[in-house]
Amino acid sequence: MKLFDRLRDTYQNDFKFLVYGELPDEESVLTSILKISTQLAALKWTIVS
Repeated sequence: MKLFDRLRDTYQNDFKFLVYGELPDEESVLTSILKISTQLAALKWTIVS
Protein backbone atom coordinates (compact mmCIF):
# COMPACT_ATOMS: atom_id res chain seq x y z
CA MET A 1 0.00 0.00 0.00
CA LYS A 2 1.30 3.43 -0.90
CA LEU A 3 0.57 4.98 2.49
CA PHE A 4 2.66 2.55 4.48
CA ASP A 5 5.42 2.69 1.88
CA ARG A 6 5.68 6.38 2.74
CA LEU A 7 5.60 5.70 6.49
CA ARG A 8 7.89 2.66 6.57
CA ASP A 9 11.18 4.51 7.04
CA THR A 10 9.81 6.64 9.88
CA TYR A 11 8.17 3.62 11.51
CA GLN A 12 11.30 1.46 11.35
CA ASN A 13 13.70 4.21 12.45
CA ASP A 14 12.43 7.33 14.25
CA PHE A 15 9.28 5.85 15.78
CA LYS A 16 11.04 2.89 17.40
CA PHE A 17 12.86 5.28 19.75
CA LEU A 18 9.50 6.43 21.15
CA VAL A 19 8.29 2.92 21.98
CA TYR A 20 9.32 0.55 24.75
CA GLY A 21 9.67 -3.05 23.68
CA GLU A 22 9.23 -4.45 20.20
CA LEU A 23 7.27 -2.69 17.51
CA PRO A 24 4.30 -4.56 16.05
CA ASP A 25 4.99 -6.10 12.66
CA GLU A 26 4.21 -3.95 9.61
CA GLU A 27 1.24 -6.07 8.59
CA SER A 28 -0.48 -5.43 11.95
CA VAL A 29 0.13 -1.71 11.65
CA LEU A 30 -1.20 -1.62 8.10
CA THR A 31 -4.30 -3.58 9.15
CA SER A 32 -4.95 -1.05 11.93
CA ILE A 33 -4.47 1.91 9.58
CA LEU A 34 -6.93 0.42 7.10
CA LYS A 35 -9.47 -0.30 9.84
CA ILE A 36 -9.25 3.26 11.18
CA SER A 37 -9.53 4.63 7.63
CA THR A 38 -12.70 2.63 7.03
CA GLN A 39 -14.23 3.79 10.30
CA LEU A 40 -13.39 7.45 9.63
CA ALA A 41 -14.80 7.24 6.10
CA ALA A 42 -18.12 6.07 7.52
CA LEU A 43 -18.48 9.14 9.77
CA LYS A 44 -20.58 12.06 8.68
CA TRP A 45 -18.47 15.17 9.18
CA THR A 46 -20.05 18.54 9.79
CA ILE A 47 -17.58 21.40 9.92
CA VAL A 48 -18.77 24.35 11.94
CA SER A 49 -16.96 27.63 11.65
